[in-house]
Amino acid sequence: MAEVLTVLTFKSARHIVGDGGTQSWVISAHRARRCAYVVCVRHQQGPYKAEGNEPHKHAFLIGKVSGVEPSDEEEDRFRVEFSEYAILQGPHIPLNSASPTQYFPSLSSIGINEAALDWKPVSNLPGEDIGSVPTQVPPSGNCSDDAGDAAPMSVIAQAKKLVADGLQVPLSSVEIIVRA
Repeated sequence: MAEVLTVLTFKSARHIVGDGGTQSWVISAHRARRCAYVVCVRHQQGPYKAEGNEPHKHAFLIGKVSGVEPSDEEEDRFRVEFSEYAILQGPHIPLNSASPTQYFPSLSSIGINEAALDWKPVSNLPGEDIGSVPTQVPPSGNCSDDAGDAAPMSVIAQAKKLVADGLQVPLSSVEIIVRA
């Protein structure tokens, strides 16, 4: 069994994966390096507005720890880097102290089935599951006549994606109605 570090964070999965890890933690770098996984747990009740809508104290992202380095954001804090990540709609994590970081003996001890996780390399751009890089809608919002029949649907799909990403809601929650 491999030890697990949990971190209570307001940052989104997209933000964390884009950074290649989670950072600004007051932790023992030596102990964190021995962990196989870092589990990001949603912090909905902190001083910062949460970048995701997962329930408070629920796991939403797991990374395979590949290194622990000084934080880019604050002195005397650390960044936990990972080589692969998995998105999950995780269980409530039994955090039992005021600290935003805690250690657990294994993923199974916090209700996560490691075999069920779909690992992706951090080097890949984040996919649809955590919000991809928004595509650009033409400035006028109109399609040219020579763009073909598929162009209007493409613009609507792009607009839906931009709205979903901007509001940090699932794509399925966005409807666009066009009245001509």
